[in-house]
Amino acid sequence: MTEAINKLGIRIIGLQRTGNHPIINWIIKSSKKKYLFVNSIGPSVMPYGFSLLHAEGDYEFNGSMYDVIKKNIIKELSKEKKELVIYSHEDETLDTIKKCDRSTETYFGGFEKHFNVLILRDPFNLFASQMKSRWISYSDIKYNVQIWKEYAREFLEGSMLDNFVGINYNRWVVDKEYRKETASKFGFESDESVIRVVSSYGSGSSFGDKEISKEKLMSRWESFKDNEDYRFLFDKEVFELSEKIFGDISGTSELLV
Repeated sequence: MTEAINKLGIRIIGLQRTGNHPIINWIIKSSKKKYLFVNSIGPSVMPYGFSLLHAEGDYEFNGSMYDVIKKNIIKELSKEKKELVIYSHEDETLDTIKKCDRSTETYFGGFEKHFNVLILRDPFNLFASQMKSRWISYSDIKYNVQIWKEYAREFLEGSMLDNFVGINYNRWVVDKEYRKETASKFGFESDESVIRVVSSYGSGSSFGDKEISKEKLMSRWESFKDNEDYRFLFDKEVFELSEKIFGDISGTSELLV
């Protein structure tokens, strides 16, 4: 096992347009710690098993992680003691993510404490946001529905991920007490100053919003309710899982074909 040189590691798992980056920003601000954030880790043919697209924070390893590797300072990254390392996976199956565990420690070093955080947004507004985006293809969205089902089952059962923390994005946006409770799981106090901030990561809001609005976030689906491709995404299982996690989302029952 790799030496635990880092105080805290938080792995973020979620589909694109789930609200990953607002929550990441909130965790960083709430932690009050020096941090290294690495965005969008995924499998590749690189020697360590995955690629690191971008890093930022209070340490020297900012910018393109390809440059870090080119400069042959990856060993220094794994040896430097860090207060908080937060890193994200997007649009990956849980099995693929689990296979990155060893590579993660190769890059960052071990952790004294580590959490696996799964962020879930209701499927109707999530996939409306993905449909609205300019860079997610419809074939990818159909595949993402299957990943969403896997994530939803894990959200309910917590059987695959150790030290699991599930974050219900719908509740996180509207419920201050829920944010307080969630932050306490990491040993933090919720920083409420950043809740309405739209992250610049992922080109911001698919709908062009400059500030997070709970009313708009919960009604994205209405823009696509008459779109056949959109309606085709939702089967009985999606509805059942959504109901268990998010309760009834008014009006969405009409989407069940």
